[in-house]
Amino acid sequence: MLASLVFSILTLQSNVHLAKATGPIYIRADGTVDPSTAPILSIDNVTYTFSDDIFDEIVIERGNIIIDGNGSLLQGSGGPSSIGFYFSGVDNVTIRNTNITQFHSGVYAERSSFYISGNEMTNNYQGIYAFYPSSATISGNKITNSRFAIFIDASSNLTVAENNIAAVDYGVVIQGFSENTVTKNNITASQGCGILFFLCTDSIISKNNIAEGRSGIELDFAENNNIFENVIAKNSYGLYITQSSNNTFYHNSFLENSQQVNTTLNSDDFYQEGYPSGGNYWSDYAGADLRSGPYQNDPGGDGIGDTWYNIDPVHRDRFPLMKPYGGPHDVAIKKIAASKTVLGEGHITNATITVLSYGITTVAVNLTVYANETTIATITNVTVASRNSTTVTFTWNTTGFAKGNYTMSACAAPSPDETDITDNSLNGSTVLIGVPSDVTGTLQGVPDGQCDMSDINYFLSRFGTTPASSNWDPNTDTTGPTPRLPDNKVNMRDIGEACSNFGATDP
Repeated sequence: MLASLVFSILTLQSNVHLAKATGPIYIRADGTVDPSTAPILSIDNVTYTFSDDIFDEIVIERGNIIIDGNGSLLQGSGGPSSIGFYFSGVDNVTIRNTNITQFHSGVYAERSSFYISGNEMTNNYQGIYAFYPSSATISGNKITNSRFAIFIDASSNLTVAENNIAAVDYGVVIQGFSENTVTKNNITASQGCGILFFLCTDSIISKNNIAEGRSGIELDFAENNNIFENVIAKNSYGLYITQSSNNTFYHNSFLENSQQVNTTLNSDDFYQEGYPSGGNYWSDYAGADLRSGPYQNDPGGDGIGDTWYNIDPVHRDRFPLMKPYGGPHDVAIKKIAASKTVLGEGHITNATITVLSYGITTVAVNLTVYANETTIATITNVTVASRNSTTVTFTWNTTGFAKGNYTMSACAAPSPDETDITDNSLNGSTVLIGVPSDVTGTLQGVPDGQCDMSDINYFLSRFGTTPASSNWDPNTDTTGPTPRLPDNKVNMRDIGEACSNFGATDP
């Protein structure tokens, strides 16, 4: 069915340029505009600028030129053979800043090189069609309400980038040849598919947002292509693959597609890039991340699921990501905790921060730690290896802090290429600063605003304990050789300090 569709499209395309509208405007090979009364101005035969809206077709016979629509309208009749801009066998044609509407093809190019940028195209059968371009860039256009937004036949060295495409049947269709790049496009509401590669090899689909269509990306008879860092969301099919092989998918985010992947069993595709780089994020993955390493049998999480994501009986992602890919230097604060939950006013506590690198390269992180909104520590150049976590320890001296509850939090400064910074900050322990040595009350373990015999008895019950003890309570480790600095054991220093605070109340 697909082959029949493509054949019918190409048969129609091959005859479109033979039928011209009456009275088109020509930019002749010698640089003149014909007719001379057309609202297209040029003083150097290089840059041609619209001086008014145009309701006709434009045929370009000259290369090495720039056509600037200047925000004006280029509008056609909507007929089946109407073309906005047509050129064949010329090179280095730039078309920009034009509102192109009601044509069969907004731009139709044959065997030419071109740059199409910053145009708005709507209500055309197809926004841009090109046959056998020698090289081309299509960038920064807005294309809506069309059957095909961009249809390229037999191309190499083509770049389609940063276009906004909506309410079309097909977003970007490329048929044939190799070394094409489709990147950073936003494609929504495609009734057919967002991006279709047919008979394409050695090409790239990367960093696109594709949503709410029949299929996000479709590969048919396609080989050796790299598909990475795309967000593919809420389509009927995230990927639709037929008779294709040796295509690699990694660092893509598959979000709430009705079926994440539909593929024929003889399509030999790879859904990960190995460890530690990892595979893709799947919104329906239910695995945990308790282990790490290439066999996921080492202790500690690494941002990769411990079990495989099974696509079908043949295809699987061995290293599913636990969150959408956030760039090569993506970090997250996983934990921040003080060793104490209760502190006497002016006392000191140790605290730890755990930072995990989801990215694929080692990163140096700068951390800022807060108690409520007050900065209590700045830690610079914390090195975190790819798919590893690092825990750093710091101390918080509460001198100058009023009594009350304080929520600790930590923030990691984002890297320039980090795209997900939502997990760069995290709230942690809540610490009560109160009466020194007030660690319990009528409700055990809950301070009651005074240091009395219940506290002294509690300290005595923990005498001699250390962090290795089963009844260890760090709140009773209040001092050490350095006053008010804990030393990981409860001894006579702690009990003596509790006795010296006996009778203290709040306030």
